[in-house]
Amino acid sequence: YLLDPAAPAQPEEPHDDHTHQAERLNHGLRTHFGVSHQALAAQFPPSLHETIAERLDRLTRRGLVERAGAPPPGAPAWLLPPGDRFVPTHRGMMFANQIALEVL
Repeated sequence: YLLDPAAPAQPEEPHDDHTHQAERLNHGLRTHFGVSHQALAAQFPPSLHETIAERLDRLTRRGLVERAGAPPPGAPAWLLPPGDRFVPTHRGMMFANQIALEVL
């Protein structure tokens, strides 16, 4: 970057799809915005789609995440379709590290 400051940034830590998916879930499930199941399924290969669904189902059964009915305040409605997001529950916020272990 010193030779060409206008050059696009190069990732310092390239991820494979599985790691990238786990990172998206880990970071998204630490916020009230959560993660969009539809967006994750569209971004990653079909082989990882079952993994996403299994992880979210397991976290839902354990009461750590829930399906959101509407976008959170401040989020554009077109960006997050109703019922598509999984967000941490109150219990999930308290056990964010447990969620991280489940998705990594």
